[in-house]
Amino acid sequence: MAGTKNTTKIVKITKIENVGPNAKEQTIEDKYKKLTPREHILKRPDMYVGSLEPCTEKMWVFDSVKQKHVERIITYSPGMYKIYDELLVNMADHSKSNPTCNTFSIDIDVNASRISVKNNGPGIPVVIHKEHKVYVPTMIFSHLLTGTNFDDSEERTTGGRNGYGAKLTNIYSNEFTVETVDSDIGLKFKQTFLNNMLNEQKPKVTKCTKGSPYTEITFIPDLEKFGFTEITTDIFDLFVKRAYDLAGVCPGISVTINDVKVKFKSFKNYAEMFELLPEEEGENIAEAFSPLIYHEEDCWQVGMIFAPDQTFKQISYVNSICTFHGGKHVDSILDDICAFIKDAIRKKDKKMTVKDQTIKDNLILFVNSKIVNPSFDSQTKDRLKTPKKSFGSKCTLSTKALKTLVSVGLIDQVMNSIQRKDQAKVGKKAKKGVKNLTDLIKLDDALHAGTSKSIDCTLILTEGDSAKALAIAGLCVVDKDYFGVFPLKGKPMNAREHSTSAAMKNDEIIAICRILGLEPGAKYTDKSQLRYGSIVFMADQDVDGFHIKGLLINIFHYFWPELLEFDGLMKSFQTPVLKATKGKQKIAFYNMIDYGKKLRTQDGLLNITRDWVHLPKKKQRNILEI
Repeated sequence: MAGTKNTTKIVKITKIENVGPNAKEQTIEDKYKKLTPREHILKRPDMYVGSLEPCTEKMWVFDSVKQKHVERIITYSPGMYKIYDELLVNMADHSKSNPTCNTFSIDIDVNASRISVKNNGPGIPVVIHKEHKVYVPTMIFSHLLTGTNFDDSEERTTGGRNGYGAKLTNIYSNEFTVETVDSDIGLKFKQTFLNNMLNEQKPKVTKCTKGSPYTEITFIPDLEKFGFTEITTDIFDLFVKRAYDLAGVCPGISVTINDVKVKFKSFKNYAEMFELLPEEEGENIAEAFSPLIYHEEDCWQVGMIFAPDQTFKQISYVNSICTFHGGKHVDSILDDICAFIKDAIRKKDKKMTVKDQTIKDNLILFVNSKIVNPSFDSQTKDRLKTPKKSFGSKCTLSTKALKTLVSVGLIDQVMNSIQRKDQAKVGKKAKKGVKNLTDLIKLDDALHAGTSKSIDCTLILTEGDSAKALAIAGLCVVDKDYFGVFPLKGKPMNAREHSTSAAMKNDEIIAICRILGLEPGAKYTDKSQLRYGSIVFMADQDVDGFHIKGLLINIFHYFWPELLEFDGLMKSFQTPVLKATKGKQKIAFYNMIDYGKKLRTQDGLLNITRDWVHLPKKKQRNILEI
């Protein structure tokens, strides 16, 4: 409209939350919460026991039919495994501080979903704690952040350290009962907690005869929180395997699992019950595995197995805790093994580059260790993060054990593995370059090379550009469509004095691979698989020329030895070193050795040779032309 001022109104829009017909404004009390420690553990399980959700992964479990530990894919809850494991670690810790504690009993009632763990040795003092005014068993099994491992100035080789432990089992159980006998004062204590430790029954304290003390924990896990309705076969087998662990890593301990008594003489004895190769892999590969190579010292037991072409596996423990994701203790052992193996390989091949992972991929490692005041990357304690300098002890693998690892074939396997990988890289590079050879400027490629007529084509490898010019000139009298020429820069690389990775960087070897269509690591059965059906070496007949031919044959023999068996594939273009004439008689000599032999067998030249130095130069020229 004329005379009207056009204006734009700017409106600032702010974010509005809780919109909708039923929306209501949050109060300060709704927004800011204070949880009890128990509520926080239930609200944030990942911080304490790990994920509650069922997960599927490959784990070691006990196979009751094979009576072996086998690796298979199972479905379980990490959180449920954790609350069971806490009680087992408690028993192991108790045995370390009390030598009379040497018997563990574990019962898993699948039908009732009830688990019981029991150990002998001194029971828990059945007394009222003067400061907190509760029985000590009540305090340590239901009051969070209580325990005996809070003195960090003390060097401990136990598993517990944070004051959660069995309380987590209590919180994630529908029912949790602790029973202990204090034989010193002749009292028995029993108390039950219900509904995730929400309801606490009054403890029962009764007199008992002084005799055999014990502590027993019985619990029914809250299966619903873990996403299960029962203790499945997978979970049961995992729990049984963990019971066997205790017998294997705790020396002198007898473990009974569902009335089956288990006891191992040593950690080595325990390691031998693992079935390391799945049945589908076949017996031939299993036979390639070495026996267990064992090393033991005060705080360390290490078992090593050479397992060619297998993914690295480790079975490890820290202070009786199963660190199924490894950690610094495993890394420290591997570092020592890798350093020794790499040093041994350098003595065989100084130029070969060896990565630690290549060595690890041929090893299975068992480690049982005692670490002072260990720390882990989470409350689930499946990976040790304590640095090597803080272990409190040092594992020094014996030279004998390391040399045994070498003698069973590890070094040869690693070197062959590196060569195969390098050959694959060379092959990939060479195969990719076969389609387009235009970057090989000095190559005169045969028209029919790489076609159905490849077997009739000949590649001439010449000593330098001058020899190439001679070859090209000679092609004027033959069909150039079937002949290719490529000049060498000088003496080729000696393939046996270098690693395959070094050969991969050699332009001349790569060029030959591309021209012929060869792939390092590949096996050939017929000449028709190549871009050329024959190869001719064209070099001088002197020492250097013979050396060049030898180096070329060496390359083919090193990478593709079968090629030397192909009839007529490799040929040599020969030119005479000397020509001797006498009248109409002419004799060609293709090397100096042949020259010496023929002179001794030719009557007409014998006297000339014998008296050669005494003849006039003009006479010499008439007799012998070079």
